[in-house]
Amino acid sequence: MKKIGQILKNEGKYSWVKMERGTPCGEGECPLSSPLIDDSKSDFYVVQAYNDLGASPGDRVLVEINDHIALRVAFLIYIFPILLTLSVYFLLRHLTPITLYHYLGVAVSIVFSFFLLKKEDQRLQLHYRITDLTNSTCESCPLANNDSLISPKEREKRTTR
Repeated sequence: MKKIGQILKNEGKYSWVKMERGTPCGEGECPLSSPLIDDSKSDFYVVQAYNDLGASPGDRVLVEINDHIALRVAFLIYIFPILLTLSVYFLLRHLTPITLYHYLGVAVSIVFSFFLLKKEDQRLQLHYRITDLTNSTCESCPLANNDSLISPKEREKRTTR
C-alpha cells in the first residue's frame, strides 16, 4: 500500500511524514484506533518512516507499508470477529437447544475478539518506508499537484470559490 506524504522533520535515517487520511472506513470514521486506521477528527496523521532516499523536510514523498500487514489488520478488524461469532453460535446451536447459551457464547466471542484486537494492535509493528519522491514519479497523476495534502473539506471550499 502506498500513500503520498510530506516530510515534517528528519531524525537520522527516519523521517516524520504527514499523510492525508483516506476514507476506506466510511468517510473517515473507523471502529478502532490504530496507526493504520485512526478515528480522530483530524484529516491528517503523522508516521515515522525509514528514509533511505535522504529526502529533506518539506519534500513530498511516496510512503509504502507492507501489503501483508495492511491485509492482516483489515482481516483482524472486519473478518475475524464475524467468523468467530458465527462459529461459536453455530457450534453452541448444534450442542445445546438452550437459546440463552447461544447468546452468551456470541457475547463472549465478541468480547474475546476485542481483547485479541487490542493485544495484536500492541504487538503489531508497522514499518513505513519512503520509496520515492512524488515529484519524480508522479508528474502526471492527480496527486502531484500542490493540493495533495490539503484536507478534502478545504479542497472543496477552494473549488466552490
